[in-house]
Amino acid sequence: MSTSLLYHTQNLGGFLFETFKFLGGATIAEVRRSPAKFCCPNCKSHSVTPTLIGTRDIQGLPIGRCCFYLRVKMHRIRCHSCGAFLMEKLL
Repeated sequence: MSTSLLYHTQNLGGFLFETFKFLGGATIAEVRRSPAKFCCPNCKSHSVTPTLIGTRDIQGLPIGRCCFYLRVKMHRIRCHSCGAFLMEKLL
C-alpha cells in the first residue's frame, strides 16, 4: 500500500518502501531501489553489483501541511560489462 502511495503522490517508481518516520512535523519515507532496477549508469547493462554506501535525503512534494522527505539508500554500482564503478542515477 505505501509503495502505491509514494507512486501516486510523489510519482516515484522503481523503489521499494521500507518505513515512515515522523520527526518535528515532517514525514520521512525510507525507500530503496528495487533489486531488478539496478543498471550501469554508463552502458545501461543489468550485469552489475550494487554496494550500499549511505543514505540521501531528498525533499518531496508536501502531503497536506507536512513537509515530506525521501530517505534513499544510495549505492555504488560495479558494472561487469564495461568495468565502470559509478554512483547510481536517481532519475
